[in-house]
Amino acid sequence: MALFKSRSLAGAGYVVLNVIRAMNITALLAVIAASSIMLVKMFNTNSFFFFDAVENLIRVVISGKSHRESSH
Repeated sequence: MALFKSRSLAGAGYVVLNVIRAMNITALLAVIAASSIMLVKMFNTNSFFFFDAVENLIRVVISGKSHRESSH
């Protein structure tokens, strides 16, 4: 009887972990989209334009790597 209870608990844990994984993937995709949009819409208004662009590019690359690792 205890075997069936632990099996149902493992099933609930599996569902919870998959929900958290889906939320993580959604958040990473949102970061990638927002950083890409900021990179495209960035204007050369200050002397730190290059560093702002590189920061957004690094953020897109890191988020993309994390997304590929979490989706497998």
